[in-house]
Order: sequence, then structure tokens, then C-alpha cells
Amino acid sequence: MSRAWSARRARLFQSGATSSPRRGGRGARSVVGHDMKRARGAAQGRSGTSFWLPLLVGGLAAALLLVALRNSILALRYDLDVALARELELLKHERAATVQLRELRDPNRLQALARERGFVRPETVIDLGQAAGRP
Repeated sequence: MSRAWSARRARLFQSGATSSPRRGGRGARSVVGHDMKRARGAAQGRSGTSFWLPLLVGGLAAALLLVALRNSILALRYDLDVALARELELLKHERAATVQLRELRDPNRLQALARERGFVRPETVIDLGQAAGRP
């Protein structure tokens, strides 16, 4: 090897150390001083995986949380529907009980029952008033 070749080689390694772009290329990096055995995407793949993996796991966890929330909302809606049906049934029973109570307390009905059983109006009523004390 000649001296000129050695000097040119030294300049190439110096320019590769500063990572200046080649003259003819459009902003391309110099390949001098780089390990060409390792694939270009391998180094980026590792750093890309370390970035995307937590993001993917977080997205999956958020999706599972969303599914769980929607299922619980659906279960609550079914429970609410059952509770509303039970409430309507109880209101119906309450109305029926109120009607029955009013029928049982009806003065005309009570008067008819009293006549059937032999009760009569009293002929004399003694008013004790407030003046009479208890013994």
C-alpha cells in the first residue's frame, strides 16, 4: 500500500467518526466505522419493541377494563329491570290491599254486619261528661 492510500484511508475514518453526510447523497450517513454484520433494522427493532410492548400491554389492559365495565353496566341494567318489575308488582298489591281495607271499613257494610249479628242501636245513652271522676 502506498502512502497516498494510507492518508486517504485515515481521512475516511476521521470523517466517519464525525458522521458527516456524503457529498453525493441526500443527507445519507457515512457507513465508515459502522458494523455491517448487524442488520440495520435489528438495533431499531429492539428499541422499537421496548417502546411498543408496554404500549400494547397498556392498550390491552384498557380494552379489558372497558369490556369489564360494559359487562357490569349490562348486569346492573338487568338488575334494575328486575327491581322495577318487582316494584310494580308490590304497588299493585298495595293498591289491592288499600281497596280491600276501604271495603272492610265501609260504614254501610259494618251496619249490615251489625244487624245480621243482632246488634241494635242503644235506646238510652248516658253521658258521663268531664265532671264525673273515675273511681
